[in-house]
Amino acid sequence: MEDVPVRHYLNPAFQPEAKYSISIPILGYTNIGYNNNSFSLNDLDNLRLSALYNKLGKETLVSGYSQFNILTLGFAINNSFLSLTISQKAEVNTGLPKDLFKFIIYGTTEVDNNLYSLDALSLNSNIYTETGFGFSQQIDEQWTLGVKLKLLNGNANMNY
Repeated sequence: MEDVPVRHYLNPAFQPEAKYSISIPILGYTNIGYNNNSFSLNDLDNLRLSALYNKLGKETLVSGYSQFNILTLGFAINNSFLSLTISQKAEVNTGLPKDLFKFIIYGTTEVDNNLYSLDALSLNSNIYTETGFGFSQQIDEQWTLGVKLKLLNGNANMNY
């Protein structure tokens, strides 16, 4: 990874071998992820919904995140490396109660007893722009000092 300019983005003390770098928007450094606390992809190959429902805990936590590069500039001066990064980030966290899945899978099967508790239903979402200024200085062959200052500018937030 010594040739890759993203190296400095991941750790500001790392200096890429390239003397100058500029990234292509969205393709420069994109990161998308998802996780939950109830089931894995192996559980989905058994498409029996009742078996999947039985694996669920009282509350399923689902999280998703994304990061899209807008601009990354970097350049070396002597033993120093300077960088500017601008990226758009989003984080979504939700709590889904087991009764919600019960309603989706089984519906309203009982005539008189269709009670579902959705008290644990929650949603939190943050969308923000991250602007970072990175600096690294090579002290000697083994030591490099790096620092990155970040400005986080909130674009949207939702809590339920």
